[in-house]
Amino acid sequence: MKNLVLLMLLSIIFARCSAGKVIKSNTEEMKTTTTTYQPTAKLQTQNGREMLVGTVAYDDILHYFENWRTEDAGIVLDQPLIDRIKAINEPIDVVCYLGTWCEDSRNGVPPFVRAIREAKNPNIQLTLIAINRDKTEPESLLENGIERVPTFILKQNGEEFARLVEFPMQENFVLDFVEIAGY
Repeated sequence: MKNLVLLMLLSIIFARCSAGKVIKSNTEEMKTTTTTYQPTAKLQTQNGREMLVGTVAYDDILHYFENWRTEDAGIVLDQPLIDRIKAINEPIDVVCYLGTWCEDSRNGVPPFVRAIREAKNPNIQLTLIAINRDKTEPESLLENGIERVPTFILKQNGEEFARLVEFPMQENFVLDFVEIAGY
């Protein structure tokens, strides 16, 4: 009986030691394959505040701004709404003007981007354009009459057919989008 107990204890000890080596090996392997995100946009400073200006990738925003990462991490996607986005069978271009410095943008844009990404609908093209705090850059801001952010411009065949400005009409911009798109 003592030999059996001793054998079981030794088995457990050796199993734990080898399991630790496997974990260490996997950890070392993960370290070598993990790459650091390289943003494509560069920060600008205006009145002592950092911001992005121009066409930006959502991942650049998340890279530079912790408050956006926090907002993004708290998003719970609504699967029926995602399914409605997946059902859109006509091309729609969405141009979203936002301010990385703007709380309304930080609250409204992340759920929209995450829903579009989750749906993976090739008919929907999303472009994010960050503006400066004075709302004077980039030039397309003035050309499109952007006064408040976020502003989502919805286009089909190059023609604007709807605009969502600053606050959603319903619970969120995603719901507004699918309702306006007719899905």
